[in-house]
Amino acid sequence: MHNINIKNERQHFRCRTRTTALYFLAWLFGISLMLMVFDSLYYRHVFLRQIYRNEHQTMALYNDQMMSALKNSLAWLLEFCSTNPDAALLALSNYEGDLYSHSLRVKESMELNALSANIGGMFIYSEPHDIYIPQINNKEGQSSMRNTECAEFIRDTLRSDIEIFRLDDWSSLKVKDEVFMVRVVKHRGMYEGIWYNTRTLGDFSGYYNAMNAKILFVNRDGIPQGKTEFSDCCFPPEEYIDKYAVRDLGAEGKYFVTGAPFYLSEYCLITLIPMSSIDNIVSPVNFITFITIALLLGLSFVFFWQMRRLQESIYATELARKDLQLRYMKSQVAPHFLINCLNTVLVMSGDPDSRSIIPCFVSTLSRHLRYTLSTEDEVSLREELEYVENYLQLTQLRYPDSLSYFIDVPEELMDAKVFPLILLELTENSIKSNHIMHRNFRVMIHGSKYTRDGEERIMLTHIDSGVGFDENLLREISGYNETVPPKTVRGTGIYNTCIRLKLICGESASIRFSNEKETGARIDLDFPYQPVLKESMAD
Repeated sequence: MHNINIKNERQHFRCRTRTTALYFLAWLFGISLMLMVFDSLYYRHVFLRQIYRNEHQTMALYNDQMMSALKNSLAWLLEFCSTNPDAALLALSNYEGDLYSHSLRVKESMELNALSANIGGMFIYSEPHDIYIPQINNKEGQSSMRNTECAEFIRDTLRSDIEIFRLDDWSSLKVKDEVFMVRVVKHRGMYEGIWYNTRTLGDFSGYYNAMNAKILFVNRDGIPQGKTEFSDCCFPPEEYIDKYAVRDLGAEGKYFVTGAPFYLSEYCLITLIPMSSIDNIVSPVNFITFITIALLLGLSFVFFWQMRRLQESIYATELARKDLQLRYMKSQVAPHFLINCLNTVLVMSGDPDSRSIIPCFVSTLSRHLRYTLSTEDEVSLREELEYVENYLQLTQLRYPDSLSYFIDVPEELMDAKVFPLILLELTENSIKSNHIMHRNFRVMIHGSKYTRDGEERIMLTHIDSGVGFDENLLREISGYNETVPPKTVRGTGIYNTCIRLKLICGESASIRFSNEKETGARIDLDFPYQPVLKESMAD
């Protein structure tokens, strides 16, 4: 029977082990799956943001390069027409033979100029004599046939409808299935200008070749310019400038789309990157992430119990440290209060008028010392106020008609947890620092409860009618709430009160020091409301 029980216990243990393992595997799989999905979305978002930043940097660079190239080319052309005598005489000469020779020399001089790779060509047109001299860019990356067609179209437009060109900005011309941007300037009776093909983007189009990127010029209405596979699509600039979106273009698939204004015209640059290219980069990262997460979760299970024991050990050590610190603070407070009280008894013993109250004073003092030297770290607010009032009454006995007090604390706060001497020490310091014989000195203590962030809290306010804190002391003691202790401490009692308040009531507890207008020093204690256990109160 004993062997059967042992066998059953072993089977039960194996069953529990298998169940625990299955639960762990299911938990591991679920957590890994959720983390993988989150990680995939996160990396996808990060990667899209990085692409967006790279695209805008590239388009800004392209804008700068194009602006520089076009401005330099236009500046060269204007300077050429101003300094070349043959170009200047084209508008002045009326003799046909001279005009022909001037035109030949101008054409030869223009061909000596190396056009930028981004420029389709430039031209000079003398309207009075109908002389048109173009220079066409035949470099690699430029379509000589398209540029020739554009040059001829510009010539015909200048002759038939010159008003179509804007003399203060770039103008767009559609030549067959291509769109050209033309800049025309009127200078000394002649028209001079340059043009470029919107499809010819120089090195810019090769920036994202590895990702099959597409770059488009679109007008204000978002219509792509020139012949392209996206001619039937619309890309409103306001939806893509300085932002990005993932757009489904039907048969073309999903694309990452972003845009930027083109500095030299009213057109915009639109970049399209297939999402398939982006997914091909993100997918390996997702797989590596899944493996990493699985390994980390496995290791976390192995170290779970050791971490738990370590946490328990750290927690126990922290409690012991706080207890030791509290006891050290209390050991400082008790002798300090005792010495002050004994000095008071000494002074009263030398005064015949005060000797009659010494027994009462000593009796009350013994209760105070019992309270001060007790091992309790926490007491109720009611008990603390009782001893504050006893101390004030003893002081009244010693100094008749020179001390008054007012305590206004609601009954609902009397069971609040505080540490011994939290108010008594403040009261004692106020009287010791400010009380003068035959002058009325007043102490007021107020209490209230309020709620902050769903937590009930207590505000205790201690006000006296003394001279208040001087500026240097106020600046110094205001720093006692910091976690790093000050290098020098003036007023050990106040400093200890600040530290003990945080140790007992938590880090959210604080003490604020100020001067009450037309009164004296004001001290506000703010800490969470925690009732004292009934057992503690009964003791």
